[in-house]
Amino acid sequence: MIMESQIHERPVFENLLFAQSWEDPELDIEALQIAPSDRVVVVTSGGCNALSLLTTEPRELIAIDMNPVQSWIMELKLAGIRALSHQEFLTLLGVKFIEEPSPNHVSATALYAKVRSLLSPEARSFWDRNQHMIQSGVLQAGRFELYLGMFRRLLKFVVGDRTLRDLMRQSLETQAEFYRSRWDSATWRLFVRIFFSRRVLGKRGLDPEFFKYANGVGSFGKQWLGVARHALTDLPVRENYFLTQICFGRYLNHNAVPRYLHPHYFDLLKENAGRVRILTDELEKFISRSEPHSFDKFALSNVFEWVDEQTYEQLLQQLWRVATPGARLCYRNLLVRRERPASFEAHLRSDRERARRLLWRDRSFLYSNFVIEEVIK
Repeated sequence: MIMESQIHERPVFENLLFAQSWEDPELDIEALQIAPSDRVVVVTSGGCNALSLLTTEPRELIAIDMNPVQSWIMELKLAGIRALSHQEFLTLLGVKFIEEPSPNHVSATALYAKVRSLLSPEARSFWDRNQHMIQSGVLQAGRFELYLGMFRRLLKFVVGDRTLRDLMRQSLETQAEFYRSRWDSATWRLFVRIFFSRRVLGKRGLDPEFFKYANGVGSFGKQWLGVARHALTDLPVRENYFLTQICFGRYLNHNAVPRYLHPHYFDLLKENAGRVRILTDELEKFISRSEPHSFDKFALSNVFEWVDEQTYEQLLQQLWRVATPGARLCYRNLLVRRERPASFEAHLRSDRERARRLLWRDRSFLYSNFVIEEVIK
């Protein structure tokens, strides 16, 4: 029997924690290699990655999260896809662009009225009470996004407005020198180490309980500084929508957006919206109730960091039980290293080389490790 996590009892789960998903969905898409016959389990979070995975057209996509508010933002996004045009969908979510006019031909609250009937009673009640989030731009309304908003306001003083503006004019060939000469100051390094320290991030951006099992781990601020340096110097900044969201609270243009917001995929999402099942539950409980050989692919975020090592191994065992032969899992590590134990060598095959290559291309700013496992049966 799986030991239950107590993290779901934290007050932070009474609120919208993530309005966006802060994980690069292209890693999951390449790692999982989803086929049309697959049943996929994905941690909901802000719903962005779940909807981006839907563009691969699996037979069924189950979006699960222990926080009901994360389910409700997923419902809102899915309802917008079902009922609205692409431009209206962007307006509903409060999408804004740097290089293009932002869609604003109709108010977001008027568009909410068009999708409201498609929501569950619980989701409808939540969004009725919190229409101010929709009015001000729902993509910036999560606890973590509000934290990044504070970072963004302070960043203007740390690196300067002109440097921020000039960042988006850089090419891959000029980025490293730009970072060295105009960005990488002692003030910047100190700012990042403090703002993204375990203490500050835990209290203001996430929750201290998220880092319960991170004993003995070095500075998260130092780690984030290294990831930021990589993103600013080694990866094309103009293609990185995580970067523009962090620095500007906007996307660069219609092409530099997550898959689910890209105009190319919108009709496909409409066609496949009926394949999504949204569940509010703990992953441990859902998996323990599921039948053997039920699911083919799993995108599990960094949920294993929220449990102790014994529970992690028990959950791996249950995932193996419900997985089909050849099923694939992918997940991330933030501060707590979680990878397949040696005792699972006969059950899970690690694709470390592919995971390493994908992690190098990761455009997001959080994770220190990416894990891909294949089920052996």
